[in-house]
Amino acid sequence: MRSKVSVKGQIVIPAELRAKYSIAPGATVDVRDGDGRIIVFPLPTDVIQAGRGFLKGPTSLTAALLKARAADEALEDARVAPRTQPARKPR
Repeated sequence: MRSKVSVKGQIVIPAELRAKYSIAPGATVDVRDGDGRIIVFPLPTDVIQAGRGFLKGPTSLTAALLKARAADEALEDARVAPRTQPARKPR
């Protein structure tokens, strides 16, 4: 696709690309120079929403922490066994 540069240095992003990449009027894009080319990246309007799930893995961190805590509690309970006989007084 081709687009002409205006006197002010502006270009028009073709309608089908704006629709494909959800670029609405007033949207922000990142313009970079790389490998002898000008690269335009559409930026998300809500950065927090766009980043959700970015680090999601196969295991839930909460589930892993609860499992580790349960294992720690089991070890603590095994080390501190209750005494069945009263403690002897020193002589």
